[in-house]
Amino acid sequence: MTKQVQWSSRLMVPLALGMLIVVSGCGGGDAPKLAPVSGVVNFKGAPLAGAQVTFVPEGGPVAMGITDLEGKFKLKTGTMEGAMVGHCKASVNASAGSDGGDLAKPMTPEDMQAMAIAGTLEKAMKKQNQSLIPEKYKTAETSGLAYDVTAKGPNEFTLDLQ
Repeated sequence: MTKQVQWSSRLMVPLALGMLIVVSGCGGGDAPKLAPVSGVVNFKGAPLAGAQVTFVPEGGPVAMGITDLEGKFKLKTGTMEGAMVGHCKASVNASAGSDGGDLAKPMTPEDMQAMAIAGTLEKAMKKQNQSLIPEKYKTAETSGLAYDVTAKGPNEFTLDLQ
């Protein structure tokens, strides 16, 4: 039994050192340079609540955020605060379903069946998918929105949608 303990401890030390080297090498120089990004989205001069804002950098991970009731947002890249430094195109998505419509609340199959029988389920599903803003804003390629995120900031942008 002591030989088994010695063997396992001999194996554990190099294994632990190897893991330490691998972990310390992860994300060091390969991580994208992020900077805090925030702003406000206005549609026809009024704050747009519940909209998804996406910044798409040239050759890097996208950053996303959701607007609050005042149209304000903060971006995250995955779980990290901020967006990649550099030129970014942006998109904004806002659908009627994002405003807490009929299908936003938890529903049982019985609730859905009752809506179907009443003839309101199909109407609620169409409303949920209906865009509140022009379709051109849905993709970064067609939105016409572009911003330069700088390392020093401030990176506070106003997205005025018409």
